[in-house]
Amino acid sequence: MAFADNLELPDWIKVYLLEIELGHRIDGDSWTRSDGDNSWYISHSEGEPSKVEENGSEYTERASLALCNSNASSWYWDSANSRLYVHTSGSDDPGTAGKYIILSYFWEYICNAQFKEGLIINGKYYLPYLNDDDIPDISIETSGYHEGGTRQSFGTIRLINTDGYFDTRLSDYIYEAKKLIWKVGKRGDDYADFVNLWVGWTGGNSWNDEEIEIEIEDLRKYA
Repeated sequence: MAFADNLELPDWIKVYLLEIELGHRIDGDSWTRSDGDNSWYISHSEGEPSKVEENGSEYTERASLALCNSNASSWYWDSANSRLYVHTSGSDDPGTAGKYIILSYFWEYICNAQFKEGLIINGKYYLPYLNDDDIPDISIETSGYHEGGTRQSFGTIRLINTDGYFDTRLSDYIYEAKKLIWKVGKRGDDYADFVNLWVGWTGGNSWNDEEIEIEIEDLRKYA
């Protein structure tokens, strides 16, 4: 069912999906050389990365370990063994002190907390850490003629933290200045039927024992 059709239903249940592409610094992990080749690997418990960067430059994902070995600034995901292979720009150990800052990225999936069991949509598990009462409003600001254009704002997203889920994640993973996608749909809809409310970037964050606050920035601010 198309999203517009949901608006005609008297009792449809809104589902909000929040997707954040987190960063994780991995150059300090214990790397193992791949059989004397140019690539090195670690066990990557977060699963398949969405991308890998070295000193701010994105690596090229390769379809095989052989291609990763043959091409500097590459990465390869070995799904059978949950291993992330990288071939640095200098074809040396990613953990070489003071030389590399290497980040892997992966998506975290969150839904509104009225579904205590979470949701599995499009093969992804969405954690139930959004509260319906804390869904922010979208506003649009038109700047002066000399400044040009308009800018949207989306306020602050609040995530439930009563179980302490985010306590260690906010120190282990990078939530600031990361891509964010906000979707809405009806419970039971296919993923393709959800519509984007917002595509932007996270700003700063703060947290306590009860909740996490993540500021949201206009994507064009960083364009």
